[in-house]
Amino acid sequence: MAHAILNNSTEHKELLKLEESLARWEMIVKLVAVCIICLSAWLTAKGLFDATIEAHAANTEGMVTACMTAAVAAIMIGAGTMLLFCLAMHAEKKQLKHIIALTLAIAPLVFCVSTYNAILATSAQRSMIYDMRDKTTAWKNYVEISFKEAAKSQNAKASLLPSQSSLCTLATGEKNNGLLSGSRGTGAVYSAYASACSSVTTIIDTLTEIVERTHIRRDEAEEILNLIDNIPRNTSISIFDRQAQFKQQDNHLRKLVEAFNSEHITEQVSAQLKIMEGLITTIGAQDGAFGRKQTQAVQNLKKSLGVVAGIVDKLLLSDNSASSATMPEELLSMDEATFKYMRRNMPSVMLAVATDTFSIWMLAFLLTARSMLQSRREELYIADLSLPKINTTTKPI
Repeated sequence: MAHAILNNSTEHKELLKLEESLARWEMIVKLVAVCIICLSAWLTAKGLFDATIEAHAANTEGMVTACMTAAVAAIMIGAGTMLLFCLAMHAEKKQLKHIIALTLAIAPLVFCVSTYNAILATSAQRSMIYDMRDKTTAWKNYVEISFKEAAKSQNAKASLLPSQSSLCTLATGEKNNGLLSGSRGTGAVYSAYASACSSVTTIIDTLTEIVERTHIRRDEAEEILNLIDNIPRNTSISIFDRQAQFKQQDNHLRKLVEAFNSEHITEQVSAQLKIMEGLITTIGAQDGAFGRKQTQAVQNLKKSLGVVAGIVDKLLLSDNSASSATMPEELLSMDEATFKYMRRNMPSVMLAVATDTFSIWMLAFLLTARSMLQSRREELYIADLSLPKINTTTKPI
């Protein structure tokens, strides 16, 4: 009997100790939950404030609305979480499905409001910086490809100068001395050579103007590229001021490149080539010595124009890399950049998600601890029932 009493006393102390531990854990969990709710409220508010500022709605009404929205969301989510804790600690096993249903009911509100804005608050600024840097790199590559035609135009101009000099000299010689056909004057041969000289000169003048304008625009583009390259590094201003400055310079660069692309270098040169090709078809064949000289002059002109066409095709028309290059897209918005660069910000994203999901883990911890206490109670109760009964009655002598 003494053993049974001692055993029951030890078991009672064990149960009391477990109950005290559970109560202490519950208090700790509630305190941690309050801290997490405060952090979640701040992250939600920051996400809403940032979205309001980016939308250029950061006036008094917009900021008060964002503040009130964040406050109401924090109250709803915080009250729902704390009430769920209290209810779960007093629920029976058969009511567990109701606890799960309540948790699932509040989950969409948590993830769509709190978690979404928390991800923006922890990751948006870095993502916007990443987007600016990637756009800067893309612009540098695009500008380099687009303005490559300036170098090609310069090379084409240098290669066409000998042909221009030759054609113009022959045209002058034909007019003054009959150098080609033996009959001086402004005949058909002279007209063909003079027109060829004029066309090649037009091409060279076009290339010269384009090269000069392109050099000016390239210098302007490099200046803009230097500006947008430094904007993400300027920590003295807010991320949204940097975003606004970057968009402004991005628009300037787009207009500059579009102005260059509107030159249509290859189209202008191709049009001049077609004019040259039509020149020789206007000269008819004639008999006699004069006709043979004229035919030979036409054949020589064909060869000269073939050389010009070959130079233009090799240096200007054959490379389509500039026309196939794609202009970089405009700067992404805050939420677009956040989810595009989510992998780069995974630690921050996981912290934002954990802020709203850790409460579920703590609730599961309390339910597990309570289940362990209940199981221990049942074990001790069964053990107590299995103890042998001591007969305290005495037989009469």
